[in-house]
Amino acid sequence: MNSHFLEGFLNPKSVAFYGANNKGSGIGSFQLMGLINYGFKGTIYPIHLKLEEIFGYKAYKKIADVPEVPDLVVIALPPHVVPQVFRECAQKGVKRIILISGGFREMTGERRNTLTEEIKEIAAHHGIRFIGPNCLGVYNNWIYPEDASRAFNTAIWEKVKRGHFSIASQSGTLASHIWFDPDNNDIGLSKSISVGNEADVDIVDCLEYFKEDDQTEVIGLYIEEIKRGKKFFELTREITPKKPIIAIY
Repeated sequence: MNSHFLEGFLNPKSVAFYGANNKGSGIGSFQLMGLINYGFKGTIYPIHLKLEEIFGYKAYKKIADVPEVPDLVVIALPPHVVPQVFRECAQKGVKRIILISGGFREMTGERRNTLTEEIKEIAAHHGIRFIGPNCLGVYNNWIYPEDASRAFNTAIWEKVKRGHFSIASQSGTLASHIWFDPDNNDIGLSKSISVGNEADVDIVDCLEYFKEDDQTEVIGLYIEEIKRGKKFFELTREITPKKPIIAIY
Protein backbone atom coordinates (compact mmCIF):
# COMPACT_ATOMS: atom_id res chain seq x y z
CA MET A 1 0.00 0.00 0.00
CA ASN A 2 1.39 3.37 -1.07
CA SER A 3 1.43 5.76 1.90
CA HIS A 4 1.25 8.89 -0.26
CA PHE A 5 -1.90 10.99 0.21
CA LEU A 6 -2.93 10.45 -3.45
CA GLU A 7 -3.58 6.80 -2.67
CA GLY A 8 -6.87 7.87 -1.09
CA PHE A 9 -7.96 9.69 -4.25
CA LEU A 10 -7.37 6.62 -6.40
CA ASN A 11 -8.78 3.98 -4.05
CA PRO A 12 -11.86 5.39 -2.29
CA LYS A 13 -14.58 3.20 -0.82
CA SER A 14 -17.25 5.92 -0.95
CA VAL A 15 -17.77 8.88 -3.27
CA ALA A 16 -20.16 11.84 -3.01
CA PHE A 17 -20.92 13.45 -6.35
CA TYR A 18 -22.14 16.97 -7.16
CA GLY A 19 -23.31 17.98 -10.64
CA ALA A 20 -25.02 14.98 -12.25
CA ASN A 21 -28.63 14.74 -13.42
CA ASN A 22 -30.92 12.07 -14.87
CA LYS A 23 -30.87 13.64 -18.34
CA GLY A 24 -27.33 12.44 -18.87
CA SER A 25 -26.33 15.93 -19.96
CA GLY A 26 -23.28 17.86 -18.88
CA ILE A 27 -19.83 16.87 -17.71
CA GLY A 28 -21.06 15.87 -14.25
CA SER A 29 -23.40 13.24 -15.65
CA PHE A 30 -20.69 11.81 -17.88
CA GLN A 31 -18.29 11.63 -14.93
CA LEU A 32 -20.82 9.83 -12.73
CA MET A 33 -21.74 7.41 -15.52
CA GLY A 34 -18.06 6.57 -15.89
CA LEU A 35 -17.83 5.84 -12.19
CA ILE A 36 -20.84 3.50 -12.38
CA ASN A 37 -20.18 1.84 -15.73
CA TYR A 38 -16.60 0.90 -14.92
CA GLY A 39 -17.66 -1.22 -11.99
CA PHE A 40 -16.93 0.84 -8.88
CA LYS A 41 -17.85 -1.40 -5.93
CA GLY A 42 -18.02 1.35 -3.33
CA THR A 43 -20.90 3.53 -2.17
CA ILE A 44 -22.07 6.42 -4.36
CA TYR A 45 -23.89 9.44 -2.92
CA PRO A 46 -25.25 11.85 -5.57
CA ILE A 47 -25.90 15.34 -4.17
CA HIS A 48 -28.71 17.36 -5.78
CA LEU A 49 -31.00 20.06 -4.40
CA LYS A 50 -34.11 18.88 -6.26
CA LEU A 51 -33.78 15.26 -7.40
CA GLU A 52 -34.63 12.30 -5.16
CA GLU A 53 -32.70 9.78 -7.26
CA ILE A 54 -29.96 9.91 -9.90
CA PHE A 55 -29.20 6.90 -12.13
CA GLY A 56 -30.93 4.68 -9.60
CA TYR A 57 -28.96 5.97 -6.61
CA LYS A 58 -30.65 7.81 -3.74
CA ALA A 59 -29.80 11.51 -3.97
CA TYR A 60 -29.18 13.82 -1.02
CA LYS A 61 -30.04 17.52 -0.78
CA LYS A 62 -26.74 18.37 0.87
CA ILE A 63 -23.64 16.55 2.01
CA ALA A 64 -24.64 16.99 5.65
CA ASP A 65 -27.43 14.48 4.98
CA VAL A 66 -25.07 11.74 3.73
CA PRO A 67 -24.90 8.94 6.33
CA GLU A 68 -21.08 8.84 6.46
CA VAL A 69 -18.10 11.02 5.69
CA PRO A 70 -17.28 10.03 2.09
CA ASP A 71 -13.70 9.15 1.24
CA LEU A 72 -13.86 11.40 -1.81
CA VAL A 73 -16.08 14.20 -3.14
CA VAL A 74 -16.31 15.02 -6.86
CA ILE A 75 -17.65 18.48 -7.79
CA ALA A 76 -18.87 19.48 -11.26
CA LEU A 77 -20.84 22.66 -10.52
CA PRO A 78 -20.82 26.31 -11.65
CA PRO A 79 -17.73 27.95 -10.15
CA HIS A 80 -19.52 30.61 -8.11
CA VAL A 81 -21.14 28.00 -5.84
CA VAL A 82 -17.96 25.99 -5.28
CA PRO A 83 -16.61 27.92 -2.24
CA GLN A 84 -19.86 27.26 -0.37
CA VAL A 85 -19.72 23.58 -1.31
CA PHE A 86 -16.13 23.46 -0.01
CA ARG A 87 -17.34 24.95 3.29
CA GLU A 88 -20.11 22.36 3.58
CA CYS A 89 -17.66 19.56 2.80
CA ALA A 90 -15.29 20.90 5.45
CA GLN A 91 -18.08 20.92 8.04
CA LYS A 92 -18.83 17.29 7.14
CA GLY A 93 -15.19 16.33 7.65
CA VAL A 94 -14.30 15.62 4.01
CA LYS A 95 -10.55 15.50 3.32
CA ARG A 96 -10.37 14.80 -0.45
CA ILE A 97 -12.05 16.66 -3.32
CA ILE A 98 -11.77 16.40 -7.10
CA LEU A 99 -12.89 19.73 -8.55
CA ILE A 100 -13.94 19.25 -12.18
CA SER A 101 -15.39 22.76 -12.56
CA GLY A 102 -13.68 25.39 -14.70
CA GLY A 103 -13.99 29.16 -14.50
CA PHE A 104 -11.34 29.85 -11.86
CA ARG A 105 -8.80 31.76 -13.96
CA GLU A 106 -11.10 33.86 -16.13
CA MET A 107 -11.36 37.63 -15.88
CA THR A 108 -14.46 39.09 -14.21
CA GLY A 109 -14.98 42.61 -15.57
CA GLU A 110 -11.85 44.61 -14.78
CA ARG A 111 -10.29 42.07 -12.45
CA ARG A 112 -9.53 38.40 -12.06
CA ASN A 113 -12.00 36.53 -9.88
CA THR A 114 -10.87 35.38 -6.42
CA LEU A 115 -12.51 31.95 -6.43
CA THR A 116 -9.19 30.09 -6.49
CA GLU A 117 -7.93 31.99 -3.46
CA GLU A 118 -11.21 31.32 -1.63
CA ILE A 119 -11.19 27.57 -2.12
CA LYS A 120 -7.47 27.32 -1.35
CA GLU A 121 -8.00 29.17 1.94
CA ILE A 122 -10.93 26.95 2.92
CA ALA A 123 -9.04 23.78 2.01
CA ALA A 124 -5.87 24.80 3.86
CA HIS A 125 -7.80 25.80 6.98
CA HIS A 126 -9.62 22.45 7.15
CA GLY A 127 -6.86 20.12 5.97
CA ILE A 128 -8.53 19.28 2.65
CA ARG A 129 -6.46 18.20 -0.36
CA PHE A 130 -8.00 18.73 -3.77
CA ILE A 131 -7.28 18.02 -7.43
CA GLY A 132 -8.21 20.74 -9.94
CA PRO A 133 -10.02 22.95 -10.69
CA ASN A 134 -10.61 22.54 -14.43
CA CYS A 135 -9.68 18.87 -14.56
CA LEU A 136 -11.25 15.54 -15.53
CA GLY A 137 -10.32 13.59 -12.41
CA VAL A 138 -8.59 10.24 -12.07
CA TYR A 139 -8.52 6.70 -13.44
CA ASN A 140 -7.17 3.67 -11.56
CA ASN A 141 -7.03 0.34 -13.38
CA TRP A 142 -5.72 -1.39 -10.25
CA ILE A 143 -8.34 -0.43 -7.67
CA TYR A 144 -9.37 -4.10 -7.62
CA PRO A 145 -6.16 -6.03 -8.39
CA GLU A 146 -8.04 -9.34 -8.67
CA ASP A 147 -10.51 -8.00 -11.27
CA ALA A 148 -9.10 -6.40 -14.42
CA SER A 149 -12.60 -5.76 -15.79
CA ARG A 150 -13.21 -2.98 -13.25
CA ALA A 151 -11.62 0.42 -12.74
CA PHE A 152 -12.11 3.56 -10.70
CA ASN A 153 -12.90 6.16 -13.31
CA THR A 154 -13.99 9.79 -13.39
CA ALA A 155 -11.79 10.78 -16.33
CA ILE A 156 -11.82 8.49 -19.38
CA TRP A 157 -14.70 7.42 -21.61
CA GLU A 158 -13.11 4.24 -22.94
CA LYS A 159 -12.31 1.02 -21.08
CA VAL A 160 -8.53 0.80 -21.27
CA LYS A 161 -6.65 -2.46 -20.85
CA ARG A 162 -4.66 -2.76 -17.66
CA GLY A 163 -0.94 -2.10 -17.77
CA HIS A 164 1.91 -0.31 -16.00
CA PHE A 165 1.97 3.10 -17.70
CA SER A 166 0.74 6.01 -15.55
CA ILE A 167 0.15 9.57 -16.67
CA ALA A 168 -0.19 12.92 -14.93
CA SER A 169 -1.46 15.67 -17.19
CA GLN A 170 -2.19 19.38 -16.93
CA SER A 171 -4.44 18.88 -19.96
CA GLY A 172 -7.65 17.02 -19.20
CA THR A 173 -8.14 16.42 -22.90
CA LEU A 174 -4.82 14.62 -23.28
CA ALA A 175 -5.36 12.60 -20.10
CA SER A 176 -8.56 11.15 -21.58
CA HIS A 177 -8.43 11.45 -25.37
CA ILE A 178 -5.14 9.59 -25.74
CA TRP A 179 -7.16 6.46 -24.91
CA PHE A 180 -9.99 6.98 -27.42
CA ASP A 181 -8.71 4.20 -29.72
CA PRO A 182 -8.08 1.41 -27.20
CA ASP A 183 -8.05 -1.39 -29.78
CA ASN A 184 -5.02 0.12 -31.51
CA ASN A 185 -3.21 1.50 -28.49
CA ASP A 186 -0.73 -1.06 -27.16
CA ILE A 187 0.06 0.87 -23.96
CA GLY A 188 -1.76 -0.65 -21.02
CA LEU A 189 -2.84 1.97 -18.49
CA SER A 190 -2.17 1.83 -14.78
CA LYS A 191 -3.33 5.24 -13.51
CA SER A 192 -4.23 8.64 -14.95
CA ILE A 193 -4.39 11.88 -12.97
CA SER A 194 -5.72 15.05 -14.59
CA VAL A 195 -4.42 17.85 -12.37
CA GLY A 196 -6.02 20.84 -14.14
CA ASN A 197 -5.01 24.26 -12.81
CA GLU A 198 -3.05 22.75 -9.90
CA ALA A 199 -4.52 25.00 -7.22
CA ASP A 200 -3.46 22.32 -4.72
CA VAL A 201 -2.25 18.96 -6.07
CA ASP A 202 0.42 19.36 -8.77
CA ILE A 203 2.67 17.37 -11.10
CA VAL A 204 5.30 17.03 -8.37
CA ASP A 205 2.78 15.35 -6.04
CA CYS A 206 1.96 12.90 -8.84
CA LEU A 207 5.64 12.11 -9.39
CA GLU A 208 6.08 11.43 -5.68
CA TYR A 209 3.14 9.05 -5.83
CA PHE A 210 4.19 7.24 -9.01
CA LYS A 211 7.72 6.86 -7.66
CA GLU A 212 6.44 4.53 -4.92
CA ASP A 213 3.57 2.94 -6.87
CA ASP A 214 4.14 -0.78 -7.51
CA GLN A 215 1.80 -0.76 -10.53
CA THR A 216 3.66 2.07 -12.29
CA GLU A 217 6.71 1.16 -14.36
CA VAL A 218 6.69 4.02 -16.90
CA ILE A 219 5.51 7.59 -16.23
CA GLY A 220 3.97 9.98 -18.76
CA LEU A 221 3.71 13.73 -18.15
CA TYR A 222 1.95 16.51 -20.04
CA ILE A 223 3.36 19.80 -18.74
CA GLU A 224 2.31 23.38 -19.43
CA GLU A 225 4.06 24.90 -16.41
CA ILE A 226 6.11 23.66 -13.49
CA LYS A 227 5.40 25.40 -10.19
CA ARG A 228 8.03 23.62 -8.07
CA GLY A 229 10.95 23.42 -10.48
CA LYS A 230 13.73 22.50 -8.06
CA LYS A 231 11.70 19.67 -6.50
CA PHE A 232 10.61 18.50 -9.95
CA PHE A 233 14.20 18.02 -11.13
CA GLU A 234 15.25 16.39 -7.86
CA LEU A 235 12.46 13.83 -8.26
CA THR A 236 13.06 13.13 -11.93
CA ARG A 237 16.74 12.43 -11.22
CA GLU A 238 15.72 9.97 -8.50
CA ILE A 239 13.00 8.28 -10.56
CA THR A 240 14.45 7.87 -14.05
CA PRO A 241 17.14 5.25 -13.20
CA LYS A 242 14.26 2.92 -12.23
CA LYS A 243 11.22 4.24 -14.10
CA PRO A 244 11.45 6.03 -17.48
CA ILE A 245 9.61 9.35 -17.76
CA ILE A 246 8.10 10.42 -21.09
CA ALA A 247 7.19 14.10 -21.03
CA ILE A 248 5.44 16.45 -23.45
CA TYR A 249 6.01 20.15 -22.70
